[in-house]
Amino acid sequence: MSSHVSHTPVRAARVRTLVRAETAATRRAVTLAASALFTLTALTALSAHAQSAASGSAAPASASRAAQSLHIPAGSLQQGLVAFAQQTGLMISYDAAQIADKRTAGVSGTYTPSLALAILIEGTGLQASGQPNGGYIVAPGPNAASGGAAGAAVALPQTNVNARAERDVARGPVVGYVAQRSDTATKSDTSIMQTSQSISVIPRDQMNDQGVQTVTDALKYAAGVNADPYGSDTRADWFYIRGFNADVYWDGLRVPQIANRPGSYAAIRVDPYTLERVEVLRGPSSILYGAGDLGGLVNLVSKAPSAEPYREIGIDYGTFDRRQLRVDMTGPANEDGTLLYRITGLGRASNSQTDNVSDDRIMLQPSITWRPNAQTSFTWFVNYMQDNMGSSVSYGPALGMVNPSRWGRIDRDLLTGDPAFDRYRKTQVATGYRFEHRLNDALQFRSTARFTHMDLDYESIYGTALLADQRTLQRTAYQAEPILNGWQLDNNVQYDTKTGPIAHKVVGGVDFQTQRFLNRVWTGTAPSLDLYAPVYGVKGVLPANPTTSTDQTQTQLGLYLQDQMRWDRWYLTLGGREDFTWSTTDNNINNTSVKQTPNKFTWRAGLLYESAIGLSPYFSYSTSFLPTLSTNLAGAPLQPTTGQQYEIGLKYQPVNTNAIFTASLFNLTQQNVSTADPANTRNTIQTGEVRSRGVELEARMSVTSKFNMVASYTYQDVEVTRSNNTDLGKRPYGVPRNMASFWADYNFGNVGDVKLGAGAGVRYLGQTAGDSVNSFSVPSVTLVDAALHADIGWRWRLQLNATNLFDRTYVAGCNTTVQCYYGTGRTVIGSVTARW
Repeated sequence: MSSHVSHTPVRAARVRTLVRAETAATRRAVTLAASALFTLTALTALSAHAQSAASGSAAPASASRAAQSLHIPAGSLQQGLVAFAQQTGLMISYDAAQIADKRTAGVSGTYTPSLALAILIEGTGLQASGQPNGGYIVAPGPNAASGGAAGAAVALPQTNVNARAERDVARGPVVGYVAQRSDTATKSDTSIMQTSQSISVIPRDQMNDQGVQTVTDALKYAAGVNADPYGSDTRADWFYIRGFNADVYWDGLRVPQIANRPGSYAAIRVDPYTLERVEVLRGPSSILYGAGDLGGLVNLVSKAPSAEPYREIGIDYGTFDRRQLRVDMTGPANEDGTLLYRITGLGRASNSQTDNVSDDRIMLQPSITWRPNAQTSFTWFVNYMQDNMGSSVSYGPALGMVNPSRWGRIDRDLLTGDPAFDRYRKTQVATGYRFEHRLNDALQFRSTARFTHMDLDYESIYGTALLADQRTLQRTAYQAEPILNGWQLDNNVQYDTKTGPIAHKVVGGVDFQTQRFLNRVWTGTAPSLDLYAPVYGVKGVLPANPTTSTDQTQTQLGLYLQDQMRWDRWYLTLGGREDFTWSTTDNNINNTSVKQTPNKFTWRAGLLYESAIGLSPYFSYSTSFLPTLSTNLAGAPLQPTTGQQYEIGLKYQPVNTNAIFTASLFNLTQQNVSTADPANTRNTIQTGEVRSRGVELEARMSVTSKFNMVASYTYQDVEVTRSNNTDLGKRPYGVPRNMASFWADYNFGNVGDVKLGAGAGVRYLGQTAGDSVNSFSVPSVTLVDAALHADIGWRWRLQLNATNLFDRTYVAGCNTTVQCYYGTGRTVIGSVTARW
């Protein structure tokens, strides 16, 4: 055989075994024009193939030997070979009948084509024969078992695959833990190694291995993210990025939020079982998404209908009597494959750590994709979800939870509300579409829209003060019936062109979003509670009329333009955006109305160099803004908060290794923060400032198909640098200075038809401030997670997951001296999944 690159001994052994170069008749290469959705580097290489095909000459074999970034998900081997040809521009010939029933574990990473193909067909009994034109013939090896009785050979037509680059790599499945591409940071299919901003992708494989039950669970091993600030509170997915609240996006569109707060008891949630990947974009993103928090955003990417038939049914049972049924089915809906479907559903009946608090859910998400041709795709989906928790959450005083009380520690499972009064019933419905059309090789149009509805019936009794006896908690009765409706629309055009030696990927668009929030709140009295000898059954008393009745409408229209330029190995990204916002808050009790119309221009610049040895140093600067939905004492609307970030980093992807290492240094500053007016403490002025700076390290590796690993470390120094309040010079509560995590999953190999594997992880959350004036601290904690799994053939998977394996009792975070939240104790969930 011949090998034109050096690679590791393990990979080289596979190549020697599975790839054999032999002489054969030359086949004429036929390649179509390169897709503009590939990175500019791939564009240059593929355009050479297109020119070669146009001139009628075969592509030189040497042109196909360079290492390149590939992403081919697990599935049928035929679909894998199609994706291989699409992404490399090489001709692959095979007999369709010989591979009809074969599957592949896929390949993802930077590899030479020969090595990637060897990994792709590993274990199938096939071998790949190199051809003079740079392509390959895939056929049974000399030791392959005969597929039928001896007799005359039957000549079958061969299938030639030579197609355009895969269109949905940025949002598609990932093999292992290392994603190569994303569109969250740029709204275009871009290599992560060519993106001048820190980004993490948590793929489906990692979520499956870790047995995540919420979006928060999926983020616990990501750098820069505190995904456990409120512990066992199940009303929302709560997390901070780089010390600030994080915005949540769902398939690239903002999830409607109450008063611009990503975390709220009335938050719209997405079940992680519907997701293909969870992406974390750190730092400001207003240039593409408009109003947003400074720390970053989390983009939830849904599972999409697939041309490859796949079905699974799973049953879960675990701690807190958790019983859950999962269903995920996808495939072609008609004979010609122009219609694809997917149905994802989940039903759950469960208790929770807190006594008398349930965690029941019903979720259904059907979707359908219409692809009349290779240039056009339209996907429509509906999501219905209903949560019934029976109560809300239990939080208590720091004295007895964080610090010792004379009566000992407050029980971790104590409900500080009342089961006779509390209830939490939330219904949400969402529907939307994603449309893509490529007009030609240089121009494409994308449109995404969604409508979201949420209504909540919520009653709760919660603590407000701890009396001097250190055991009596004063409480308040609370009822809310919020209704939230939101519409989001984003249209953009991508144009790929060149000006001399500089290649451009230009994205320009307009997005529109509006939401209407109807808020009705009743606040009343409730009996106090003995924290160490609770008595329930005495309901709270609520007034007949609401104490809060507001109707709030927020609208945003944004115009944005971004140019990703490439010259040689240099990548320069420049972008700007103008936002127009309108908000109206009507107070139905006082018959007053407050209108705000702030406009803001934001921009971003980033420079990256992609070296030949896999190193990509980068620098970026970006800005953000977020409207403040409040007024000063005179009734004048407050101005939006603004933010800036400087970030310098280094990304490293070793050649022929499916791994990405990222290191970043950041400095963020938020201005126009509300603070007290020294001349009149009842008034609010906007001279406050918060600064966050630190370092993040993250490593992701998928070494062969057996070992996957993710590790991270975060140091962040967050401080209130300007304020007229007592928080000046203090740390915001709930933000640890140090965080670290490590998770690895290993497949030991086969024992007969059973493939055994195990995973283990450790998470460290540093000390946090307990309140805004830092009057006490919440101790650090180290938690251990573990998993065992067994795959019986391909059809069955048995799995056991444990979080907080050693059952540490800890406080996840506090807001005040009477609002502290226990973290979740040991949770064990066993699952059985059937696939076909």
